[in-house]
Amino acid sequence: VYADAAKDEDCYTGLKLSTATGDHNYIKANCKYFAVALSVGGGKGLAVHDLEKTGKFGSSVPCFTGHHDKVLDFDFNPFNDQIIASGSEDCTVKVWRVPDEGMTENISEAEVSLEGHQRKVAHIKFHPTANNVVASASSDMSVKIWDAEAGGELASLEGFANLIQDVAWSRNGDLLATSCKDKALRMFDVRVGTEALQTQEKAHEGTKSSKICFLGNKGTIATVGFTRQSKRQFKIWDPRNLEAAVCTQD
Repeated sequence: VYADAAKDEDCYTGLKLSTATGDHNYIKANCKYFAVALSVGGGKGLAVHDLEKTGKFGSSVPCFTGHHDKVLDFDFNPFNDQIIASGSEDCTVKVWRVPDEGMTENISEAEVSLEGHQRKVAHIKFHPTANNVVASASSDMSVKIWDAEAGGELASLEGFANLIQDVAWSRNGDLLATSCKDKALRMFDVRVGTEALQTQEKAHEGTKSSKICFLGNKGTIATVGFTRQSKRQFKIWDPRNLEAAVCTQD
């Protein structure tokens, strides 16, 4: 409660952050870099910065600038610290390579551009155990699975009735869970098919955003959302049986 504030020289200051708001993530990091969307060129810039280089940023921050609209979400490849994928309001997913010496200038050419969504791409998640497999969720009410190396679509998941609010892979990558504005929690095994294995129609009664996190190696799921009266709420689920939550706490 009474912790000392960090010194300016130990922080990252002077960043002009993007003003795009929504259910997406606003910052990501791996063991070498952190990434944030900046207001560069109307929010089209994605900055990837060395964690060890703290201090105040100058007026010009090197960015990935290949998107034609605001960058919404992004995720680092767990197999390669230099690779990051981004989703944008321009309906595309792009895969970028950070130079070994770090970002020294703007880069506009992506390694791969993945096209197929009809509306903005709000969520990006790399597969935790299969290299170069990435999931993307869009406002076109679809989740697509891509081969980020070859640049092809592997699958398009079905059954969503509203905007998708979150996607999450299980620790070993055998399951993909989604939350949606229609209040449903859905569980997919994309190796088997594109339809949900299980669906809990009312994971949370409230209409505000709901988020998902797989817990540990046993695969238990935590969801955070809201009650019908807009109280904050979390639930714990067994992915083998979504009929009722294992634990509920308002």
